[in-house]
Amino acid sequence: ENIIRKSLVDKLGIKYNNPPKYFKKKMKDALGIMESLKLSFQFKDKDKLVSGSDEVFNDFVVYKEPKADLVLGMQWLWLHETKIDPYNEKISIYGRVIPFYKNLSDDLESDISSLNIS
Repeated sequence: ENIIRKSLVDKLGIKYNNPPKYFKKKMKDALGIMESLKLSFQFKDKDKLVSGSDEVFNDFVVYKEPKADLVLGMQWLWLHETKIDPYNEKISIYGRVIPFYKNLSDDLESDISSLNIS
């Protein structure tokens, strides 16, 4: 499952639906589901949409306090031809390389609102 933190959803002003009853049994702490979330990654002033026609795999479960702000599930990673290279500290999505953050600054929190997630 793809996961997103509720505070990030709130900062971006995105609405989500209540989870179905069968889903609540499976994931008790889920607050809701965001359907067909479109993601783009920005690096070095270049923007790349990495979701689109694969809408069923772009659903995100909203949690109050998951371990990370955004977690991409195995199906999403596979579908987007993602390669994770921890030794060289980078991720490749559709062949486009995105480096890991090394030193997160206080400015990163304020930059969350500039993320292109809709």
